[in-house]
Amino acid sequence: MKRAILVVVLGLFVVSQFGCNSGSENPIAAGTQTSSSDTSKTGTVLFNIVVPESSAKGSILLAAAASPTVTFSLKVINIGNSANPQSIISKTVPVTNGTAMATFTGIPACPVIGSVCITGGTKDGVTDFQGAGTVIADRENVVELAPKNSKLPADLLATVISNLVSKPDYFSKIDSSLIQNVQSALTGLSTASSKIYDCATEIFVAKASTPPSIKAAAFTKQIKQFLYSFTKYKPFFYRKKADGNIKMNISAAVNSWDWDSVNKYWSATYPASSGNASAFISYWFSDSQDTHYQYYDDSTAINKFWMSSIVKYNDSLGLVTLSEIYSLTYSATAGQVELNGSANAKLGIVKIADLVADKVLCDIQEPYPMSGTITITVTGVGTAIVTFNGTSVPALSITYSSDQSVETVKAVLDPEMLATL
Repeated sequence: MKRAILVVVLGLFVVSQFGCNSGSENPIAAGTQTSSSDTSKTGTVLFNIVVPESSAKGSILLAAAASPTVTFSLKVINIGNSANPQSIISKTVPVTNGTAMATFTGIPACPVIGSVCITGGTKDGVTDFQGAGTVIADRENVVELAPKNSKLPADLLATVISNLVSKPDYFSKIDSSLIQNVQSALTGLSTASSKIYDCATEIFVAKASTPPSIKAAAFTKQIKQFLYSFTKYKPFFYRKKADGNIKMNISAAVNSWDWDSVNKYWSATYPASSGNASAFISYWFSDSQDTHYQYYDDSTAINKFWMSSIVKYNDSLGLVTLSEIYSLTYSATAGQVELNGSANAKLGIVKIADLVADKVLCDIQEPYPMSGTITITVTGVGTAIVTFNGTSVPALSITYSSDQSVETVKAVLDPEMLATL
């Protein structure tokens, strides 16, 4: 990545310089702002601006007929102070010869969010930068700033911390390991998802909360099976005649899809094996009259995609038969479907689990459902209502059958789970 240096020294004397003239012997007018925090615990911070590879490095470029200014801001995170979770210190100064400077004093040693906002100009085509880090006393600390909403690490870190600070119940989960814990929550998440900020926020909160009980594992297992089924069918949601002659596989172990011209559905079969005994899976398109179609563009009346499967696999208890059928109603929003349906698992002839999906909104570009619920009943354990929110951390409300006790938890699903199923 290309880097330009924005130096911010946090301590008894703080200097910020911006642009390619950093280090000039004649910086422009400086302003001063003092924090009420304990100035005996201060440190030094260097801010590196990180921009995408495609950006050209340079000083602040001015807009026509503009009097450009730069606003330097620091949000000091007051850990443990719910009445005043953050102290915001900012100064707006003019730009001269591509350079701006601001002075702050009395910044405490603690987590901070740094930001730069340019008015009347841009830096590498960007006007807003942000990042976060922990100020450690009596040493030099480096914090990176990245363009806001760029999904670069510095931007992700600052946004997630801002999310945590903005909600009292989330702020209560913050401790001195804030930066490291947020970085851990971001590990493994895909920047391709529009929900990455929310996903990391929810992961942080879940990991800082009481973990699900051992009994709850029976339900998270069923959630993963549900997501597995949905993910495997994604490539076929909008299958058209143009790709009709392509033999598409749902996985390496599956035979090619075949069209049943009598029963009107596509099907594929897993061969019998010791690991995954067998599977019959199918899908088709339909209209409101339940007329079956081979391709998505066969009729303008098509409004649903159906998927069904009978899978037999070896569990620790023995041979399990899992039956599923789901309908996905196409939304007016391209790439989104509303999923409804049910599934059940049997050990021999004994039912061991039921699942009912209700108005689960799914986006073909996102790994996790955006909203909606599934209700899971595990025989001998209880019933869980699972509420999706677009992240890998659905909320579970579990009522256990033994004593009717209720457990309310957030379950963190492995970010890499969908890639490995």
